[in-house]
Amino acid sequence: MRDYKKKLYKKFKTRIIRTLNGDDFYNYFMKVINSGKRFYQQKSEAITTEIDKTWVEAIFDCIPNIDAIVRDPRRFMKREELIVPIELTKKTGAEAVKHLSSHSHFIDRVEDNDFVVPKKILNINSDDCYNLYENRFVFTLINEIESFIARRHDALLKEVGNEFNSTLKLKSMFGDKNIGEDIAYDLTVKLHQGKDYLGVNTSEEEALGKIEFMRKMIGSYKRSALYQALIDTPPVKSPIQRTNLIIKEPNYRKCYELWYFLEKYKQVGFSVNKKTENIDFDDEYVDELNTLILFNYLALKNKLDEEQNKKTDPKSYQRKRTIKPKFVTNIIEDYIANHDINEKELSKIIENAIKNAYKEKSQKIDDKILIALTEAINEGIKVQQADNFERNISSALQGFFNAETIKKEEAEQDKAIELALKEIFNHAS
Repeated sequence: MRDYKKKLYKKFKTRIIRTLNGDDFYNYFMKVINSGKRFYQQKSEAITTEIDKTWVEAIFDCIPNIDAIVRDPRRFMKREELIVPIELTKKTGAEAVKHLSSHSHFIDRVEDNDFVVPKKILNINSDDCYNLYENRFVFTLINEIESFIARRHDALLKEVGNEFNSTLKLKSMFGDKNIGEDIAYDLTVKLHQGKDYLGVNTSEEEALGKIEFMRKMIGSYKRSALYQALIDTPPVKSPIQRTNLIIKEPNYRKCYELWYFLEKYKQVGFSVNKKTENIDFDDEYVDELNTLILFNYLALKNKLDEEQNKKTDPKSYQRKRTIKPKFVTNIIEDYIANHDINEKELSKIIENAIKNAYKEKSQKIDDKILIALTEAINEGIKVQQADNFERNISSALQGFFNAETIKKEEAEQDKAIELALKEIFNHAS
């Protein structure tokens, strides 16, 4: 996919830009763009995750030593002496006979052939035992390594990898008398390449491989005979006892050194680095970007030409230009700006608008009179006082007569406005 992008970009440079260089309008348009106001910016941001190799190498180097101890751990022979009933004894020896001769009360009987039958006898059990302090130290170290790696491994899975962001901003304002247009161009392109796209570098891949290997080895050590034998034993704690075995034996000494390294290491174990860079614009790159501006301009112009060349129904065109009534001052300005509307048409629009406005206002006045009469009648019935009832009706009727007077005055004002408008139209003509 990446190779295909390079091939397509090469075609863009060799076939398109080189061909356009011989075109007069292309060369002229490039000069116009360069003479205008421009703001070109490209900022890139690289985010990389770097694993601290010190802790990885410290644990990795100690794996062979832990492996040697787990495979051949130090142990001692555990001897256990028990007096058990004869029927529970599986094996006897010289020590059992010697013990019985000195403890005759454990003899049950002596048969005729001098065969001695004891009731109880000494039973000696011997077994290998791993419960040494040094082994419990290694047991505890295995658990500490597992916990140490797990905390950093989980965080690494979320963060490890590289990311790249790049933002290109183009702002340009230019124009020319020969073109007869002013052009403003504003473009923002954002590119993001995530961890799945970029992956990790070789150094980090090697560290991650070692971490996975160590996790598997720790898992196998937890299934060993040494670890299983010490599960129920208490773990050791700092400070570690400097026994002869821990100090002098190489494998145990290496584990001792790793213990104190892990105890002192408090870092996260990796770092996230961010690098920001402003890209320089050379002449060749600027020409490529200006060519894109030209292509967008030509696409826009071509689409406008297609729309303007469409056949238009005159009736639908008229409906689209329906004028809504406005204030008198705005109407005069619209009239002066739009000479395709004649005086008669405009006067009719204004007259209808004024009549509709006063009709609506008159309707509101009539509604208020009806509400007042209704309230007056309800009040008269409620208090049952004739004089108050009549006064309320009289007051409501007076309001009605006043409203009629207002209507007459407004009608006279309408005529005055119409006369004024006619004088304005005559003067404009």
